[in-house]
Amino acid sequence: MKPTTAQTSLARLALTSSDSVRPDVANFVALISCSKSKGGHRDIARDMYVSPLYRKSLQLTELWGVPFYILSAKYGLLRPDELIEPYEQTLKTATKKEKQEWAQRVDKQLRELQTKDFIVLAGDDYFAPLVEAGSSDPLNYFTPMRSLSLGTRLAFLNEAIKIERRGAAIRSAYALFERISESRTPPRLADLLATDLPSHGVYFFFDGSEATRFSTVFPRLVRIGTHGISAGSTATLRNRLRTHFGTKAGQGNHRASVFRLHVGRALIERDSLQDQYPDWGKGQSAPRDITDREAALEARVSQYIGNLRVLAIPVIDTAGKSSMRATVERQFIAMFTEHLCALESGSPNWLGKFSDKASIKETGLWNVRDVGEQYDLKFLALLEAYLNKNGYR
Repeated sequence: MKPTTAQTSLARLALTSSDSVRPDVANFVALISCSKSKGGHRDIARDMYVSPLYRKSLQLTELWGVPFYILSAKYGLLRPDELIEPYEQTLKTATKKEKQEWAQRVDKQLRELQTKDFIVLAGDDYFAPLVEAGSSDPLNYFTPMRSLSLGTRLAFLNEAIKIERRGAAIRSAYALFERISESRTPPRLADLLATDLPSHGVYFFFDGSEATRFSTVFPRLVRIGTHGISAGSTATLRNRLRTHFGTKAGQGNHRASVFRLHVGRALIERDSLQDQYPDWGKGQSAPRDITDREAALEARVSQYIGNLRVLAIPVIDTAGKSSMRATVERQFIAMFTEHLCALESGSPNWLGKFSDKASIKETGLWNVRDVGEQYDLKFLALLEAYLNKNGYR
């Protein structure tokens, strides 16, 4: 199911928040507000509060690797390991004076800590009085959930948690690629086609000019694909890769390869070649005079794709929409692009930035189908089990 505009916006807010925290994670301390829902007995503060909002906030700070304190309406600033009794007190029903006194006490406690940089995972009831109390010498507050409603804050936390888990999955995926390639950069497509290839599999293209924060061995992943998933298809992995690459003479047919189509269109847009190639992408076939005029661009497409690095994972199965290959392709695309929120996208000069397809520009992948779909967090473990079972360790 394609993401809604609201899902995409919230996912991007969550990603922006994560990107803001990551470079300075060692300097931040998170502030989580207490909740009305509590345990019924004496407990450490970390375990006293049981509301979904509190639990999700706690989960996110742990995924970020950030230490945290709890903003308690009764106790002020609480260490997670402090032993406290259950209580019924909230700032929502407090008078203005009571809020001011609470905020002044907490502001003083915050200034006794070793940092002045705080991530506030709390509602405005807690944050606004703190800002007012420290207005003469403001602390540095990062407030990703400011002004969000209660329901939207919970949705934001779910998105932020999912982004952190997707990031871990992507890092594991690159580790899998490294293991399969024995920690060597994979060959260019032009060279790979001169080697033995499995009959069936899923292929991954990497752009040597694009860096990734997820690997020091591999460049950034830029396309994921497979071959012949329609029932009864006899297409092979080599057939599909050869169609993408074209001929040894440097020619090819973009009307038989959507990958070539997108690359050629990006070259047209980048180099303002619209008048020179007005028929690019039109129809399933074209007369000889048109293909002759397009030959020079086809050659440039072949050169670009032929220089990309390619890794193929053997997946031997029967063609079908629910085949293992189709699932692997779909889930890898979702891992990198869920809710149209890419955890890594192309550099400003990456060719895909000139594509006429917004999804290619935004996600950094030369993929359109299945982009933005929901990623299953269990997928990578299932794939690892499949590969181990079939002797591909």
